[in-house]
Amino acid sequence: RVSEMLTKEQLEGIASRGFDGVRSMAASTDLSEACVYGRLRRGWSVEAAIGTPARKTKPLAPAKAAELAERGFQTLTEFAAVAGVTVNQAWDRWVRLNWSLDEIIEKDIRDCVAEARDERASREAQELASGKRTCIRCLHEHSLESFKAGNNSSNGRWRLCSTCVSFDLIKSRYGLSREGYERLWETQGGRCFGCDDDLASLSCRVHVEHHHDSGAVRGLACAFCNWTLGDFEDDPLRLRQAVTWFDLHPGVDDTPAGEPVKSQNADLRAYTLWRDHCLTLEDVGQLTERQNTRCGICERPIPGAIAVVDHEHARRREAIAALGEDLRDENDARSRSAEFILAYRQSVRGLLCEPCNKGIGHAEERPDRLLRLAAFLDAWSPPAP
Repeated sequence: RVSEMLTKEQLEGIASRGFDGVRSMAASTDLSEACVYGRLRRGWSVEAAIGTPARKTKPLAPAKAAELAERGFQTLTEFAAVAGVTVNQAWDRWVRLNWSLDEIIEKDIRDCVAEARDERASREAQELASGKRTCIRCLHEHSLESFKAGNNSSNGRWRLCSTCVSFDLIKSRYGLSREGYERLWETQGGRCFGCDDDLASLSCRVHVEHHHDSGAVRGLACAFCNWTLGDFEDDPLRLRQAVTWFDLHPGVDDTPAGEPVKSQNADLRAYTLWRDHCLTLEDVGQLTERQNTRCGICERPIPGAIAVVDHEHARRREAIAALGEDLRDENDARSRSAEFILAYRQSVRGLLCEPCNKGIGHAEERPDRLLRLAAFLDAWSPPAP
């Protein structure tokens, strides 16, 4: 049945060399029948299939070879024949599992599997009782909650702690080792290079900031600074223009230019503008003309239909709080006082494209953060290819 799986040319080559089949070929070497057959199926020639030594029959370390010679064996193949195991089994148990030669001869592999299963069950029972487990990578003891849940893992938990899993992910994504990460942490003093906040006290994870063209790691940042750089496309000029935008924005008049739409059954765009900013379509048209149909920061063309209304969040919150009203009532666009409408309109700065609006939002409207990020980009240079 095995011979039927080979090509006609391979069968002719086997017969021309005096072999009856794969079994007789394997018998003439130290290889198993499965090894020879696998090589032939992968397109090896007959000479290569029987002439190339197996991985397990490579020369042994001097200490291992001396141990074999003391027992009267010249090769591991001779010992495997006496022990009643294959060469691969002898290699795995002796070299990888560090069994002694006597254990290879005396032990049955089924008994070893049972011992390993009992040892694992005992270890898992101890872990459940203590609520702790030792990570197989860092060898530190952690609580069971520090290990990610997994259905196919012991006790329903991984053997790697969450910290080691995170470092593996960082290594695969950015090529940054754990030692390199720790050096960056020490260099930055455990603080974000953008906002100078303490990274250890953040509620979100620390981001590895990198150059998107070269992939080079630039430093460790909080989520907001990393998102801000992405929104402004690593452009220091746009970051400084955003700072200028806070002071030199056009704003809108205190009185609505048109009739407000207070029902979502009418024009949805007009209703959304009034609900969120107390603006009308005419107000947006005036802003678009004042800004020459361009974003107030990056100066990219933005039609009024897709422009984003930028406003001062802190100023709006303070004004509404002073009025004794709740911002959560803003969905009710039908009944609003004149003071409420004025507070909303005075907090409007102008029109931006979506990336710039997200950028100053992620920067939490902090000019100092934007300037620090711009200075960081000016000082950083990509590595030489």
